Amino acid sequence: MHAFRCGYRHDDGQVAGFTGYGFSEYSARKDCVEQVCRRLSALSGTPQAVDIGTLLFSERDFTPDEMEKVRQDWARGLRYAPGGSLYPG
Repeated sequence: MHAFRCGYRHDDGQVAGFTGYGFSEYSARKDCVEQVCRRLSALSGTPQAVDIGTLLFSERDFTPDEMEKVRQDWARGLRYAPGGSLYPG
């Protein structure tokens, strides 16, 4: 099982960390992008697409405080259902 992690900077400047899982690096990356889409859809109330260019993959893209927030999100391991709600557990 592969894990793929990224960060996302919301329009208001807040950052969040997301993790995707899959049986290949490609499928884990695809799942990670889908997790971002699901979360954004839940926040906006309408289906959202994510431009892969808006995802952040390097610690250099964040301030130290932002990176700590992203790491906390990764550690929490939140997963979003297709409607954007959190999976239980």
